[in-house]
Amino acid sequence: MSKKPRRQIIKKEALITSPERSRYPLTQRPARRNKMNDQRSADRQAREFLYDLHNKANESGFKPSDKWQVSLATLAEKTAIEKNYHAAVTTKASPEVLAAMLAQVQTGLSQSSADAPEIAAIKHNHWQYLVAYNPERERR
Repeated sequence: MSKKPRRQIIKKEALITSPERSRYPLTQRPARRNKMNDQRSADRQAREFLYDLHNKANESGFKPSDKWQVSLATLAEKTAIEKNYHAAVTTKASPEVLAAMLAQVQTGLSQSSADAPEIAAIKHNHWQYLVAYNPERERR
């Protein structure tokens, strides 16, 4: 018995000629940035941040009476807080998103958001991180 010759498998990419390939680039276009996308991003990131806070509280054995201190921080302040306090949660975001996230996280934690900074103040102070920690749980 003679074996049948195997058919060669040709990838679809190989069928596209080089002039056609330039018309169909492989990279995606960047998403449009507008206020609506920033607001959706801030909502989503704030919900994720609150989820992480609740998980960290459960993992660390926090009592319901323990309160989180939420603030904006620079890189140096963030590392100092992570070094000095047990169970700190941080996230990095753009100034526009940070302003919205801070207000939403404080609302989610039932804290007053009277001292919410403006975007210009966030840029001026070089705040890049939203940091939450429990001031009662210092590292020793």
